[in-house]
Amino acid sequence: MKSAKSSSIVFRRAVDGDVVAAAALMRAAFKMWEPIGYKTSSLTESMVRRFFLQDGYVAEDGKKRMVGVVCINYGTPALTGKEMRVARAHRTDTTVLLEPAKADYFAANRFAYLYSLAVDPACARKGIGRQCVRFVEKEARRRRCRG
Repeated sequence: MKSAKSSSIVFRRAVDGDVVAAAALMRAAFKMWEPIGYKTSSLTESMVRRFFLQDGYVAEDGKKRMVGVVCINYGTPALTGKEMRVARAHRTDTTVLLEPAKADYFAANRFAYLYSLAVDPACARKGIGRQCVRFVEKEARRRRCRG
């Protein structure tokens, strides 16, 4: 039997039928953050549906089981003079000060933001998270994102 570590993961666009399982997977994956204040109860199906169906992907193993989910945001950061606002999931925006040349670079290019990545805890430590990050990088290049 082939181990999950050496098996390949297949990514596909999320569909509405994935929302219930994706929300459950995300709650299970993020449960470890509850002691420091993360509220997994906020990951309701309606909330997950809002962002997951825009640019969400399902990671499936060879048996077509959902082993992870990835959500990517695409766009250009909001710039105000030398400040760049970067949206963060479930938190307030972050403001970053930029040198003028860098501000021009960010204003002129499109970027991919890894909004959320969750791996089924039963599949942890098998390289699935790493494959998810590689997928996001490949998808960003495919969409001609600069970063």
